[in-house]
Parts: sequence; structure tokens; C-alpha cells
Amino acid sequence: RDKFIRPLITVSRNEIESYLKSINQTYRTDSTNLDNNFLRNKFRNQIIPFLKEHLDSVEDSILTLSKKLSVDNDVIENLLEKSLLEIEWKIEEESVPKITFNLNKFNQLELGIKIRVLYKSIEHLIAKKRISYNFIRELIDLLLRKNEDFDLINNGLFFSKKKNFVYILKNTKLATEKVFF
Repeated sequence: RDKFIRPLITVSRNEIESYLKSINQTYRTDSTNLDNNFLRNKFRNQIIPFLKEHLDSVEDSILTLSKKLSVDNDVIENLLEKSLLEIEWKIEEESVPKITFNLNKFNQLELGIKIRVLYKSIEHLIAKKRISYNFIRELIDLLLRKNEDFDLINNGLFFSKKKNFVYILKNTKLATEKVFF
């Protein structure tokens, strides 16, 4: 979300329409905004109106919650950056980009930071598909097991635990005769 600037996020549609009317401009709606097959539109067109009808000041509550979560997220991101240094998180840009970090130091982190470390690693390597939260939790459980090395593949990424280090890299299969014949 840091990639996008949303200067009108706190301005309601009614306020925008009123402003446009005051300067003799028409309001235009993208026709796809009416298609409830898109989840965001289902929220916009059905769920939010339902909540407004049944809950007083739901918009203000959602906006306030969003602001609080943004502040909390800033704190967590700062903790994450410090934690990445502590666990010796490294990006190795070889023929296959790879993330490595110290397992013992990782296992001392709070659960929420561990989850963020793994998602940041995955995001950096640009996984083919979204890695599920359940997989992340299972991976953390595996990383907590003493003396058990492992290799896993999930959605185009290779996860490996060897001795005291974790390695995450893109899974690249080498073309061999066995693959083709």
C-alpha cells in the first residue's frame, strides 16, 4: 500500500459530487464499478450500504480504524527492519536470487515479526502466487523444530532449513533428459 498515494481517501463520494457540481463538472463512473462480480464492488455496492443502514457512523469508525492500523503498521515495519538486521537477513543476487537468515535468531523473534520476515522474503522473490497464511504458520512450526533440516516447494519458491540457516529462493528446475523423455 505504500506504493500508492490516495489524497481523496477521506473524502466521500457525496462530497466529491457536490464539489464537481459547484464547478459545473459532471461525475463519471467507470461501468465496471457496477459489476458485483468483483469483490471490491460487492463491498462498495452492497456491504457498505447495508452497514450504513444498520450501524451509525460506520464510515467514521472504519476510517478511524484504518488510521490506527496505519500508525501501528509503521511501528511494526520499524521493528521488522531492526529484526532483519538482528537475524542477518541477506539478499544474495546470484544466478538465482536467494534470501538467507540465521535460524536461531529468527526463532527468538515474536510471531508477528516472524510472519512479516517470511512475507517480506517472499515479496522480494516475487512468488508466482500468494503464499497462504496457513503455509507460513506451518513453515514457522517447522523452523522451530530442533535438528530437523528440510526442503519445501510452494508456489514457485524453494524453502530450505540447513543447520542454523534458512534459505528461500525461486524454484528453478533444470531441464534434463528425464524431464523431456
